[in-house]
Amino acid sequence: VNGPLLGIYHCSNESGSAFLSTHFEPTYARYAMPCIDEPRAKARFCMSIVSPEGLIALSNMPEVGLGAVLEGGLVEHRFQETPPMSTYLLALSVGDFEAIQLPVENVPPVPMALYAPRGKARLGRFALEVAAFSLKFFEDFFSQKFPLPKLDLVVPPAFPIGGMENWGL
Repeated sequence: VNGPLLGIYHCSNESGSAFLSTHFEPTYARYAMPCIDEPRAKARFCMSIVSPEGLIALSNMPEVGLGAVLEGGLVEHRFQETPPMSTYLLALSVGDFEAIQLPVENVPPVPMALYAPRGKARLGRFALEVAAFSLKFFEDFFSQKFPLPKLDLVVPPAFPIGGMENWGL
């Protein structure tokens, strides 16, 4: 775990809750794992995250199951394998998040949710609505379906860059 915005980094909110997130662009994936950190080099990733029980773990692909509870109250989160992608698009985030989803009448082309620190998710409703509208608009405009099974938005408590293009998260 590194300092701000270098590979896998730690941040906290005003109440002191700890969060873990990633920033692998442009070449910070090598801080987290041995890799060829080059946009033209693609790989499939099978992500598994071990976190304290009760925290939400997120990655590019949907979670496929919780592993056994490990010693010390830790739990393993396993995620579906990614399609081939560059390392800078890989992402994970762990923390005390709460989620919001769109009402049934606004269902986007793929499942979407916004994850924010507990007590802050309602502030992201407009961002989630715009993301859902934009995804549908661009699918129609380009006659191309979004290639991943989900698209989530995550709001870590500290991210001065403002946004990242992590595929699916």
